[in-house]
Amino acid sequence: MDCSSLESVDFPNAESIGVSAFYSCYSLKSANFPNAESIRTNAFMSCTSLVSVKIPLVEIIWPQAFMWCRSLESVEFPLATTIYATAFRNCTSLKSVDIPNVEIISESAFRNCTSLVSVEFPLAKTIYDYAFQGCTSLVSITLGALPPTFVGTFVFYNVPSTCKVYVPHNTTDIDSALYVTRLTIAGFTGTLERLPSYTLTVDVGIGGGGTAIIGTTGTKTTESDISFGDSKTITATPDPCYQFANWTDVSNNVVSADNPLDIVVESDTTLTANFQPLPTVLSLNISSNNTAMGNVSSTDMAPTCGNSIILTATPEPKHRFIGWYENNVLVSNSSSYTFTISGNRTLVGRFEKKPPVRIKRINVKKGRVRIKPIP
Repeated sequence: MDCSSLESVDFPNAESIGVSAFYSCYSLKSANFPNAESIRTNAFMSCTSLVSVKIPLVEIIWPQAFMWCRSLESVEFPLATTIYATAFRNCTSLKSVDIPNVEIISESAFRNCTSLVSVEFPLAKTIYDYAFQGCTSLVSITLGALPPTFVGTFVFYNVPSTCKVYVPHNTTDIDSALYVTRLTIAGFTGTLERLPSYTLTVDVGIGGGGTAIIGTTGTKTTESDISFGDSKTITATPDPCYQFANWTDVSNNVVSADNPLDIVVESDTTLTANFQPLPTVLSLNISSNNTAMGNVSSTDMAPTCGNSIILTATPEPKHRFIGWYENNVLVSNSSSYTFTISGNRTLVGRFEKKPPVRIKRINVKKGRVRIKPIP
């Protein structure tokens, strides 16, 4: 098939991208395969116009899958664990590689990727010969605390001596020494450095109005010894009559209005939770599900936050009160419901007809009649 003029492909249901599926599709610029789990040999080889690729479910990238994709600048495979030989060889424009779960990087996988500046493979266990040969712009390689096995003496052939291999701050001295030994045998001439650890702190803005913690429960407001790139969740809880506004950094720049917020720690970080008072006068809406069955009233229909409110439900004859509901959830079955208001509320008083009285039996004894209803 002649695909030389093909510019885009979209296969949302495809589970695999076959051998040489788009080989030498020179004009191909975009490819959408959201459910593909593997990319077979030569699948996109020599697609010289392809600029970026993101295939979220791929676990294996087979040999030469993107070889000679000279315009390819970024790749993202969040679940991939294996990169086979020459998969990205001669991708001379490749700058961004996001494959965080890869464990095996085979021969010449990134050979001659001359624009590649930095890579992060924290779970890498085995890296084969020539994997980074000719990556002449490479400045940093981030690996895990345990040194991978380097197979071959030319893994880093022609990688600049200014390049650094970074390992987590908690890498032991024994593993650091083993790293140096293995890297030297693999032809690495740069230096090994531990990444620093960082501290995350959360606090509350001027005026208070709530609390802030690291996590979703507990009281922790500071956490130290965090590795570069670790993800943390922070949570803000407003006090009564307050609402959460946003998170700001030390320069008072708004970071996010999400709550809880997931953040990636890449430096010492302090974030402030800001709260604002609810409106002085709140909205209280009450209603009856059927005014022919009963009516409702309140001691205050324009309450100030923090006020005590009494709601009263009065059923009509032959009817009875069931309860107060908010968003179809029962909050009280008392016809006189007292609460402290701390936010806008909408409640419905529900009524129904009283069930008829059914007589179970009549007992006549000495001129007297006893009627016992069925409960």
